[in-house]
Amino acid sequence: GKYDGSGKYKDFVASDQYYGARAYETFLTDYLEGERSKTDEFMQALSRQRQRLFFSLPGGHGLDPWNLTVYRSSGDFLAFTESLRSNSEITSTSETLVRGLNRTFCGMMMDDSTVLHLASSGGDGRGRIASILCHDVPVNKSRRDPFLKFDISNDDSVPSIRIIDPADKDSEYLDSLDLQLTHFEYLVRVANGSLPASFSRQCHEDFLDFKLRLIKRLDDVFGRDASADEVNLEAITVDERGRAQSEDIRIRISTQ
Repeated sequence: GKYDGSGKYKDFVASDQYYGARAYETFLTDYLEGERSKTDEFMQALSRQRQRLFFSLPGGHGLDPWNLTVYRSSGDFLAFTESLRSNSEITSTSETLVRGLNRTFCGMMMDDSTVLHLASSGGDGRGRIASILCHDVPVNKSRRDPFLKFDISNDDSVPSIRIIDPADKDSEYLDSLDLQLTHFEYLVRVANGSLPASFSRQCHEDFLDFKLRLIKRLDDVFGRDASADEVNLEAITVDERGRAQSEDIRIRISTQ
C-alpha cells in the first residue's frame, strides 16, 4: 500500500508480528489488487486494526487515536467537559461550538462565534435557510440582556448550553440544552464545514427544537410592539468573509 514503507507504518503496524501486518496485509493486498469478493473480510480486518491501534498507540507521536473512531472530537469533548468542571479556559472550543450553532440555526456558512443568531425561516421555522433574524444573544456575560453561557450539566456529566437572563432573579436560566457526545461532534463538524444534516439528522432536529424554544422564550422576555399599519422585520445574510449582515425591512400594510 501507499504507506507500508513509512516510518509510522513500520512502528505501529509492521512491528506487531501477531496482530499487526501479519493479520492485515493479506486482506489489504487482495483489496488493492481488485479482489472484491473479499471486501467484507478486508473491512473486518481493517476494523480490527483500528481497534488495536486505538488502544496501543503511544503518546508523543502526534497521532490522535480518536481519529480512528466516528467521534473524532471525543478528546476535545472530554477536555471541554473537564475545563467546565474546573472553570478553566474554554474560549477556543466555545467559539467552535457557537460557529456550529450559527450555521445550524441560519443555514448559512457563518463564521460568527461571539454572538448567537436566532433566525427563522417563517412557517414552522424548520426551513433549510433561516433569514429572518429574531434575536441576537451575545456570548460574553451581560448585566442586563440575556447571554449564552457554557456550563457543566446539572448531573456534572456533560457540557450544557444555557441562556441566562440577568433580569430574571427567579430562574437560573431561560433554557438549556445538554450536549451529549453526538451533539458535540455534530457542532464541531458543522463548524468545520460539514452540512448541518449530514452527520446526524436527529442532532439537527434537536438543535432546531432548541432554537424555536429560545425564540419563543426571548419573544416573551422582550415582547413585540405591534403596529397596525407596518410590519418590521430584520433580514440576515452573510458576506464573503462569513460575517453576518442584517438589514431592516419595513412592510406597509394597507388600512383600506
